[in-house]
Amino acid sequence: MPEGESLARFQDLYWSSYFRMADLAKDLKEKGKVDIEYGSVPMILASFSERSEQAYKAMLSNFIKNGHFESEWLDSNDLNSIFPGINPKVRGGLCIPQLQVEPYKYTLGLGMAAEEMGA
Repeated sequence: MPEGESLARFQDLYWSSYFRMADLAKDLKEKGKVDIEYGSVPMILASFSERSEQAYKAMLSNFIKNGHFESEWLDSNDLNSIFPGINPKVRGGLCIPQLQVEPYKYTLGLGMAAEEMGA
């Protein structure tokens, strides 16, 4: 991270693109005639120490403070129900939404939509 920078700027960029992606996927399907295989695959930052738990909870608090409510804290019971074989020392985890697309189809869809719009 460059000196004097904060994560806020990067978080804003991340969340801005996150909230626009569903509409973009729909537009590419309509205008570009390509299904980019848009979907959600959450990322979980697992905590195995008090220090990492505090850091992840602070990150979650920062997300919520900035209006990004999709992230959540999962306690060890939650994680065990999702991942039955998880390390028993897990304290919990920060679940952050992640979106995915099929890269080739995404690029193809952008080109097809641009062509459809006169490019």
